[in-house]
Amino acid sequence: LEYRPSGKLGRARLETDADHLLLHGLDLSARPTGPALEIISAVDGHPTDHAMQADVRPAVEAILAQTGWRTLEIGSGEDLEAMFGDPCYPHHTNKVLQVRYLQRERHGTVHSEVDLAGKLDQTLVVGWPRD
Repeated sequence: LEYRPSGKLGRARLETDADHLLLHGLDLSARPTGPALEIISAVDGHPTDHAMQADVRPAVEAILAQTGWRTLEIGSGEDLEAMFGDPCYPHHTNKVLQVRYLQRERHGTVHSEVDLAGKLDQTLVVGWPRD
């Protein structure tokens, strides 16, 4: 038996009995792969002052894990200060959420401004469409 998973030729030897029925089960399912979407870094805070930025990767990964590592979605109405804290406190300033990711061997970066109320200016979506 020859087959082509992802364009690569594969072969399997099948053993049959006298009636040409398989002696053993055959599984041609794909090997498990890593997550469809991987977060490289996620930073919330001041756009240029690293002292007022926070690594929020663990919290962002927790959101992503809820979708089976397929889609990261943070809505414009979400309270980021409740989710991540305020890395600029006590300074009252606009912030940026920046997420660097790897999706099926392609790197990307998305960023969205965070207003003074701690809300994104637009919904941030990365990954595969939801089913």
